[in-house]
Amino acid sequence: MQVIAIDINRDALRWQVSKSREMSKESLHAILADGTTLPIKDEAVQIVSCISAIEHIPDKGDIQAAREIGRVLSQKGIAAVSFPLSLHREGFSRCDMASEIPSVAKRVLNAALLLAIFKQFQVDRTVHNFERFYSVADMKKRIIQPSRCELKGIVALRSRGMIKFIYENVIPTGLFTLYEYLIARILTLRMNAEDMDAAILKLRKLSAVD
Repeated sequence: MQVIAIDINRDALRWQVSKSREMSKESLHAILADGTTLPIKDEAVQIVSCISAIEHIPDKGDIQAAREIGRVLSQKGIAAVSFPLSLHREGFSRCDMASEIPSVAKRVLNAALLLAIFKQFQVDRTVHNFERFYSVADMKKRIIQPSRCELKGIVALRSRGMIKFIYENVIPTGLFTLYEYLIARILTLRMNAEDMDAAILKLRKLSAVD
């Protein structure tokens, strides 16, 4: 099975290729491209994984990306799409270079130093780092409907009070494997997205007869 990685950042693609070789001794096929215009033929892909990506595409880019996911999926193909949820009735978006950086670190590090750290670790963050938080209505209108797929399942996640306080104020997620493991152990999981922090959708491409 051919695995394809798509990213708009060349350094991110190099990292993915390197990790692929380390883990499987095989190199994945890397494509430098935008998620709103995938350079892939119609119905050419059986499985699409779009994890923590679609919410970072500004304007109506997430809607176009959802359309592209549906376009490239083969008949009855499956897509997994994850994104953060709004805890309010309405969705919202924000532009913050330091999003997901704990408040303690923000107080200690100024913007110039943060940019230098990002550059050192090849993290691509411009001054405006866009992120969208979806309401349940947004999820249907901006992702499910444009993809022309049917929703086959949803896993919604919510972190409990103390864990949420730690990763928002002290230690960011993605830093320590053990820390991530502990968070995963005590996350609250549900099959609906009401009052939750994030969602993972399982979408299935509708066949011509569906």
